[in-house]
Amino acid sequence: MKTFTILTACLLFINFHLVSQLDDLDYEPKGPIFQRSNNFEQGLIVTGSYGWRKNHASLNGELGYRFPKGFEIAIGTGAHGNQLLLPINNSEETVMVTSTPVYLSGKYFFVNGWLMPYAKVAAGYGSYNNSVNENLNEINSSYMLEAGLGLTLKTSRKMNYFFEVNQYNLKTNGSQTSVVGGNDINYSIWFNRVTFRIGVTRYLFKF
Repeated sequence: MKTFTILTACLLFINFHLVSQLDDLDYEPKGPIFQRSNNFEQGLIVTGSYGWRKNHASLNGELGYRFPKGFEIAIGTGAHGNQLLLPINNSEETVMVTSTPVYLSGKYFFVNGWLMPYAKVAAGYGSYNNSVNENLNEINSSYMLEAGLGLTLKTSRKMNYFFEVNQYNLKTNGSQTSVVGGNDINYSIWFNRVTFRIGVTRYLFKF
């Protein structure tokens, strides 16, 4: 699954980049790298991103709006995969689950310019759709929380690339049949990960 998501993310980034270059063949960045300004370009934006870390991989898509004061809000969804080792009967058993969270996110850009550092928060609800673990009897939908810092790079009039470091939290609860003893074990767990995320943002309309 991780290889598939990496390849899919690469293809999406290449497609976004090629399309943006057709619109901006004459674009040349001007001005300082950083500048304090409340005059951010506002408009409707679409974002695609890939997140990764040990035992975590995710693809996200968002539709949002960037305001002239440096705020950005978006609604998003994605496909997230997580793996966790559960200590059951003096043994570690692997739980692998995928989820499809729907979430709201917000960003605040500290400065304008070619490079735009920002803070981000996101909160939503994760709908679990399957498990690779055959001993997992039940898994229930629950909450997703995320917060982090990022850096956006302007490469064209419509296209931005970004990199983030996030604290990722996803709650899950359910029951699992223990491999040792065959007993049903109930669990309620938060997946806690420090994750990395790369992505692209494209303006659909500017106002």
